[in-house]
Amino acid sequence: MKQICHNIESYTPEMLYGFENKLMAQKYVEYILEDISKKDSFLELGIGFGETIRLLKKHFSHLTVIDGELELIEKSSQQHQSVSFIHSFFEDFVSKQKFDGIGMGFIVDIVDDPVKLLNHYSNMLKRGSKIYISVGNAASLHRIIAYNAGILDDIHIMSDQNLKYGHQRFLTYDEWCALFDKTDLSMVAAYGLYLKPFSTKQLSSLNLDKSIYQSLAVTSKALPSISNACFFILEKK
Repeated sequence: MKQICHNIESYTPEMLYGFENKLMAQKYVEYILEDISKKDSFLELGIGFGETIRLLKKHFSHLTVIDGELELIEKSSQQHQSVSFIHSFFEDFVSKQKFDGIGMGFIVDIVDDPVKLLNHYSNMLKRGSKIYISVGNAASLHRIIAYNAGILDDIHIMSDQNLKYGHQRFLTYDEWCALFDKTDLSMVAAYGLYLKPFSTKQLSSLNLDKSIYQSLAVTSKALPSISNACFFILEKK
């Protein structure tokens, strides 16, 4: 796997995107906590903006986080001293320990071989445990509207933000489901994380109250196929 980001400043939340990212991280953790019963050991792939770690560490006795960016690990270790950080590319990590849950927040978008990665980590699950995934959705409502308006030539075209964070694929909800069907895992649930009717800049120009953004996140749960990001729960077949 190539290193995702050599400049950790890319993971400093920007004014326009920071609030959206935080909302999606909160919903991602919320849906994990709703589903998982035993909260002893949890493995999270990737540090990202750190919001997910900040939330997860409050609920699990042992939180382990792996990331391929050493500088990001060193910075995060100082901020989250109760968390076990491991410097490793996702594909290289091997553990004899099995976990109560494994999280992959916006990870399968960026790795070289998502099917191989999911099969690899399915072997690290305790019996009855699950993998929790968040991914971007090429068929987000705002992209469909832009496509039908002639603004976007193809809903699969990646934005500058997608490319900035090393995304290698941008799939629709149905395409993600088809990809998961190729793995050793079965999908047991799917939710939307955030419903986005317009681009981030367009939404920002409307000066909407934060309650509207919160409502978009809540409303999206039942609409994963057109949400800006999707949340999937997978279990071993």
